[in-house]
Amino acid sequence: MSSSSTSDVLQQADQLLRSQRPSEAIQLLAPVVAAQPGHGAANRMLAFAYLSQGDFASALEPAQRAAALLPQDADAQYAAGFALFKAERGLEAIERLEAARAIQPQHDPAKTTLIETLLEEGKRQIDIDHRRAEDLLERAQKMDRRNPRPIVALLDLWQETQQRQKAIGFLEKLDTLQLRDPIVEAKVEALKQDPNYTALMKMHASSIQSSSKVAAPVAPTGPIMVTCPQCKQKVLETAPTCPYCRAVLRPIVQQRGKLDPFKLSWQERAYTVMCWIYILLNAIVLIAGVVAYSQSQASGTIDVASGVVGVAVGIGLLVRNEWVMYIAKIILWLSVGLSALMLLLTLMTFRGLDSFVALLLILFRGSLNGFMLYLIDYEGG
Repeated sequence: MSSSSTSDVLQQADQLLRSQRPSEAIQLLAPVVAAQPGHGAANRMLAFAYLSQGDFASALEPAQRAAALLPQDADAQYAAGFALFKAERGLEAIERLEAARAIQPQHDPAKTTLIETLLEEGKRQIDIDHRRAEDLLERAQKMDRRNPRPIVALLDLWQETQQRQKAIGFLEKLDTLQLRDPIVEAKVEALKQDPNYTALMKMHASSIQSSSKVAAPVAPTGPIMVTCPQCKQKVLETAPTCPYCRAVLRPIVQQRGKLDPFKLSWQERAYTVMCWIYILLNAIVLIAGVVAYSQSQASGTIDVASGVVGVAVGIGLLVRNEWVMYIAKIILWLSVGLSALMLLLTLMTFRGLDSFVALLLILFRGSLNGFMLYLIDYEGG
């Protein structure tokens, strides 16, 4: 098959997939892959066609080939990770899904599937290696703090391995919205009935605020697929964007584990306020720099550059861009370290009121940076 005819077949198959006709796409793609097993795009498209119709076993081979042939293609890595997850090969799936996120940090389907894989593989590892199970479950919980299933899985693990203090300490760190999730409430009530936990639960009752009403609905055992209203492809229930047409899905998707998707925690509100403050302050620096530049002052260029970068970083933080959040954390850690050094030098050369004012400013700046670090970490950065 010539390269032009292969290209035509791939275009036709792509149109069939977008029209939600995966069976017809498979009929076109299977001969191409059989004739050209080293064609990465054909393998990737065939894998997605099988995934779209729920034939996960058939998707595994072309997905793994595509991942090997296209190591820098996030969608190919995701397809392999998803197929491996459905084949219950969790550790291999995690590797592929992490590769997809390394290539494209904002690949939301890869993130969602990675959380599910960490959760399911963590449960499988409990009877094999409870330390690995704990690591996997903690990673899942940190990636999706509003999902009650990793919370309950961790509590189950610590209850089974007799790590009572760790379970109680973990409960104390949960916020009210997390504790009032029906699934978490049911687990907390079950712990209260366990004689090994009764005394500890009473001792820490003021910190663990659980609701009196308990309901324990059955949690889904894996990713649920829904239809994208734009391209009609099957996508993960919790995906904010469609991996095929990139349509924004978040408004039509109910986020699992949230009692009220529109009710924000105080940390989320504080994060948004801090981002706007950061943008505003840097906008002021930018305006001042433009004024100084117009007056031919040398500092104007630096202020303009600093203001532009600051505003861009602030907007990136506001929209929860993972790369920006990662870079911001590095900068904030450096700022905290610098504040500690300046604090030490100020104390060593303390001289009256001026030093006292400088000391307060350093403490304020360091505390503000530390608080922002906490908020970014809470948001999953």
